[in-house]
Parts: sequence; structure tokens; C-alpha cells
Amino acid sequence: MLSADKLSGPERQAALDRAIQLPPSGYATMLVYLLMPACDKVARADTRIRANMSCTAVALACERYRRKFGHWPTSLQSIPKDILPSVHTDPYSGNPLLYRVTEDGAVVYATGPDLTDDEGIVLDPKGDPGTDIGFRLFNPNMRRQQPPPRPNPLGDEPFPMVPPGVDQP
Repeated sequence: MLSADKLSGPERQAALDRAIQLPPSGYATMLVYLLMPACDKVARADTRIRANMSCTAVALACERYRRKFGHWPTSLQSIPKDILPSVHTDPYSGNPLLYRVTEDGAVVYATGPDLTDDEGIVLDPKGDPGTDIGFRLFNPNMRRQQPPPRPNPLGDEPFPMVPPGVDQP
């Protein structure tokens, strides 16, 4: 497992999956069968944490770049080495982290366990399918805004904070 941990991207996950071969099932090996699912969960959590930490470091570098030059970097490679010594890799794909400048700021993200670039539209720290892991950086004029109203699952109107027929205090 230690040698598998030194790999990156899909090679790391594949090596971790085959790192430990389970012995034949039986009373003497019951503890192994009880603990092995935990090892897999720890390895997946470690990859998720690596993605979050890499995105955090790069997001901070992007904000430092914006404060120094007045605009978001056009790419992660354009950030000077004194701000970002090297572009971090996506622990899921093994490629550099993904980055996009958007209308309201910028997004730094990793693909997540599904290995699909969802363009950073939906960011989820757990990396559920159809989402990416990362950070959205807003332009300074877009910060400190009220969140948009939650959509009402029953219709087009905003979801009421107090159910109909209940008196507000």
C-alpha cells in the first residue's frame, strides 16, 4: 500500500485496489474482512482531501494574482513562480488541476472520482457523480451578496420559509 500511495491519478487508485489480496474467508480471517472496507474508505477520503487541499492552494494563488495584477490569471501556468511555484495535479486524473475564468470570477477544480470534467459548474466537497471538487472565486463586486432563494420543489415560486397557514412569530 505504501508504494501504491506514491503514485498519482488513476494509477494510484488501481494500485490501492489490488494492493492487498484478501485471504480465504474463515473464522481466522474474520478481522481482515471487517477492516478491509475501512482501508478502502480511508484511501478514497485521502484522495478527496488531497483534491481539496490542492484546490485550496491554487485558489489562494489565484486570489494573490488578482490582488497583485487586478484581474484573474488567464491560466494556471501564467501565475508567476513566486506566487505559485508549481501547478498542482488533480489526484483523480493525474493531470493538472482545471481552471476557468467565468463571468462572475474564476473556478479552480478537480474532476472528482467520476473522472469527468463537469466544467466546475457544481462543486461538491464529497465529489458526488456529476460534480467537481474545488472552489469558486468571485469578483470583488460579486462578494457579500445575499444567496439566491432556494427553488421550490413544487413549483416556480421561491420556497416559503414558513409553511402556509403557520403564523409567523
